[in-house]
Amino acid sequence: AGMAGKSSLLRGLQTRSPTLADADERTVALELSSLVLGENERSVHVSCWDFGGQEGYAPAQQPYLASSALYLLVVPVHRANDAHEGEVLGRWLDVLQARAPGAVVQPVLSQVDRVIPGVPALLTEREQATSVWKRARIDAALSKMCRPEALETAAADATAWVRARLRQQEQRHRSRGHSRQPQLSLHDDEVPCVTSIPGGCMSIVALQKRLEQLVLCEPP
Repeated sequence: AGMAGKSSLLRGLQTRSPTLADADERTVALELSSLVLGENERSVHVSCWDFGGQEGYAPAQQPYLASSALYLLVVPVHRANDAHEGEVLGRWLDVLQARAPGAVVQPVLSQVDRVIPGVPALLTEREQATSVWKRARIDAALSKMCRPEALETAAADATAWVRARLRQQEQRHRSRGHSRQPQLSLHDDEVPCVTSIPGGCMSIVALQKRLEQLVLCEPP
């Protein structure tokens, strides 16, 4: 989905620190970069393809979809509802099923700070702060409010919604009789909840660990 925070999320993973992309830095169609997962002899360099979420980019992106890739399906928490289903989940799952059957898909809830009481006001206060000391104090407060467990609690309804819609996707695929085409491998046993605002470092680290589990796991 457009403006879902994908670019900010990727930058956070690359720098190991929450990093918000400016509004005028949104991805146009496709941007390529890399990411290191793991450490020492267990490290791997991952090629990252950041797809612009606007629907108009979709036709140009489809030739680059491959079943051998790992896809992060980034859903902004405030749009994880039936009103936005087609935009944030439906069309992406449909095109992945058609163009990359069998691919691994990891859903991620982004911008979870939006649903934590008190955070928006603190961010406004931070923008207006004129001293380094005051910003540091606000950042410390944001870190406490945006701990991974706090994000998971705040996003519980959105997480349940995502899981329910993924199950519906699987049922639709089976009902259409596409038995010869592998289903997407939907990894929703864990749905990382992240934020790229100052104070969201622990959520970025938790997502990185999840990706390392998926990418570095030993084959069966």
